[in-house]
Amino acid sequence: MIADSSLCDSFSAMYEAQSLPMCGPTVDKQPDRSLDRGFVALLPVMAYVTGPDDEIQSVSSVWLRRLGYSREEVIAQPASRFLVCRRPRTTQELAADMCEDVPACLLGKAGDLRHVRVSARREFDDRGQLLRGWSFFADARETHEALRRARETSSRSEALTAALPDLVVEVDSLGRFLRFKPAGAAGDAATGEAMADRCIEHTLPPKLAAKAKRALAASMRTKQICRFACELPTPTGARLYECSICPTLHQTAMMVVRDVTVVCGVRPSY
Repeated sequence: MIADSSLCDSFSAMYEAQSLPMCGPTVDKQPDRSLDRGFVALLPVMAYVTGPDDEIQSVSSVWLRRLGYSREEVIAQPASRFLVCRRPRTTQELAADMCEDVPACLLGKAGDLRHVRVSARREFDDRGQLLRGWSFFADARETHEALRRARETSSRSEALTAALPDLVVEVDSLGRFLRFKPAGAAGDAATGEAMADRCIEHTLPPKLAAKAKRALAASMRTKQICRFACELPTPTGARLYECSICPTLHQTAMMVVRDVTVVCGVRPSY
């Protein structure tokens, strides 16, 4: 995941908050910056905080582990020693008060270059003097690999859905159709487009729609697969269908409707 400016803002606010005393006077009392070092070290991302002279004041353990340095080898060193910019434009973008998703490289202890995307923000005091800079790094190789795996997973999912002879519908928690694949191995693209943006209430008879909505709600609530059977009239006579509802991780659910008339011959017990 690529770090963005909102992440910089969030951690910056937390950084400031944890440095303030809990009670008592603040005049002539300097915050304990050892807390800062501990806070940044625990960040679950590659990050460091620099001072007014671009010296690294705090660095996350993830950053150190990925690049092979010890903390002593990095603290008080200029950030430019580790951050490599191969293009003048990159240097200009990183010199701005805020930047987001800028391509650059980090120099590892073994001399290797790790391609990263940088998001950074500088903080100033009331007089406009630079206080510190926050820099977050996303490993470009890991991001690329994650995108590749996501594309492969999506492709396999689409292929599996298309190959199913059943009717497959993706719905949201309100029963609105997000995707619709008609029954049949290939499906009917025109029918699928026509059914998109419709909902359960507009597609099924009232009693059956209510039954389907209850099953959908139960599936979303329990995070379990729910099944129910129903009988619908068709031009060739009444047919028996089985509907399975499986919740996803994105507040949606997949409904798979199968014609079981020939398979069962009788109504299922559930």
